[in-house]
Amino acid sequence: MKIAILTIAGFPEGLAASNRVFYHAKGLLENGIYTEVIIIKPTELCSDTKNFESKGVYKNIPFFYTTNKTVRSRYFILRRIDDFLGPIKGAIHVIRNKYNAAILSSNSFYHPLLYSVMFRLFRVKFIVERTESMFHNQKTHGIYKVRKWIFERTAYKRIDALFAISYFLQEKYKTVVSKKAQVYLIPVIVDDKEIYKPEVKRTRNLVYTGPLNQKKDGILTIIKSFTKIADEYKDINLIMTGNLEKSSDREKILELVENSPFKERMCFKGFVSREELIVLLNSALALVLAKPISEQSDSCFPTKLGEYLASSNPIVITSTGEIPLYLKDGINAYIAEPSSGESFTEKLRELLNNPDKSKKIGEAGRKIAIENFNYLKISKKIIDIIHNIKI
Repeated sequence: MKIAILTIAGFPEGLAASNRVFYHAKGLLENGIYTEVIIIKPTELCSDTKNFESKGVYKNIPFFYTTNKTVRSRYFILRRIDDFLGPIKGAIHVIRNKYNAAILSSNSFYHPLLYSVMFRLFRVKFIVERTESMFHNQKTHGIYKVRKWIFERTAYKRIDALFAISYFLQEKYKTVVSKKAQVYLIPVIVDDKEIYKPEVKRTRNLVYTGPLNQKKDGILTIIKSFTKIADEYKDINLIMTGNLEKSSDREKILELVENSPFKERMCFKGFVSREELIVLLNSALALVLAKPISEQSDSCFPTKLGEYLASSNPIVITSTGEIPLYLKDGINAYIAEPSSGESFTEKLRELLNNPDKSKKIGEAGRKIAIENFNYLKISKKIIDIIHNIKI
């Protein structure tokens, strides 16, 4: 069997979506399934390019950009041409190379409609993967409400299956697929052996990785909580990855940092490569994530949390979405109330005041990642699902 993964995420470097594509491909390949990552549109900006090669092999995973370039054009018309032709070229490649199945990782309206027609004609099993709500961060009033109505009744009606990252999304997407198509839970996936590096020297750093955004990950809460405890724990620093210039909360973040007497102990590292990220995760005293109450938080289990847990370092998080289904406060994580800076600060204190307990909690968190999010086990489940799809 041959499986293609079609994505609009940058590859091999990128954020959560890129990491999920990587683990999918890695798991399928190691289970004996030839797999190729096909990026169906340019993903990089001229001013912020992470991926330079339009074709190659990364850690045994073959990949290519259908537009033969990674950087998006400066010109609107050329970008629209790439957005239109790139997915078509991806479909043609899948059909010509006789792939048995294609998994689409995209939130587009155009892509599932295009592929459901082309792949059905050539008997390619077509699966869509969704890690967020259908209209996450999109307008849904006025003309957008009409678009939403059309999307829900057409986009996924001719797909063969859908993979959802959470139970919440699994139930939600059951309402927009056909009666024939099944919606399967495919949770967070991680290679714990790739992430866990006990030889990396541990530091006294609290580490956050991801977009510097309050609505998504509570970055303002994290900074405020660090400022509150910094005088009590004078050897603790806060390290954050992510592009500050692209953050919608940039001005608020800069104001908080500038007004903090501990600004010299806060470091913004910007984008880091996958290898750098793994070292950073392992070097941490603790890993932090302060998701507030929101539709996005309620509907998912954060992708980065799988990697946080796999590092064996203790984590401080908030009780949102499906986190409580896997993690218990004081057992395998420190769990604060969502949208409560006071609660998050207290959980940081709890972690810092008891290093022996924190170490055991981190080790217990790693066991959760191994038992629930192992990429090889989940890839075997995906292979079985695809084998059993009838077209």
